[in-house]
Amino acid sequence: MNKHIFFVSGGSGAGKSTVMELLKNRLPSSHYHIHDMDEVGVPDNVDQQWRIEQTENWVKEGVKNAESDIKTIVLGITHPDELNEAIGKLKVNPSTVGVILLDANPETLRSRLEKRYQVRSSMESEIMVTGKPLEQFIGDSINFARILREEAQSSGYEVIDTSDLEPKAVAERVVDTIHKLSETH
Repeated sequence: MNKHIFFVSGGSGAGKSTVMELLKNRLPSSHYHIHDMDEVGVPDNVDQQWRIEQTENWVKEGVKNAESDIKTIVLGITHPDELNEAIGKLKVNPSTVGVILLDANPETLRSRLEKRYQVRSSMESEIMVTGKPLEQFIGDSINFARILREEAQSSGYEVIDTSDLEPKAVAERVVDTIHKLSETH
């Protein structure tokens, strides 16, 4: 069975937000609906239950879109166990859902996150990101990226290393992977 729901996952700095607009420009909206997982808004103190509910909502949206032969692409952090729970609860055939992990090496993630939160070094200790000092946020993000990579590899997901790629090249790899995963096997 071919896949018609795609989750493009990755930690902070992997390239999800950057590649989303490129995908929207590259893939026709008549055949692909592309969403940010968090476009509905993210409450303070997000917990696992909220993430599972959002994942379920996006899977439901993908199933509905598939009835009209539209593929759904959702960009955001996707945990394999939470996705599997949502798929099981909704009784969706797992072979219709694909996951692509955008990944980058620690040095690249650090560089991208430092650029995102550009500050003078004297202010760095005062910058708070998600309630944490910047350096702690970056360290946690790098560690989380490692965990996501390990989970993705053990789940057999496609992994795209964005470390040395320009955003257009990342978008092309994502499109190529979606096309490959969409083929009936």
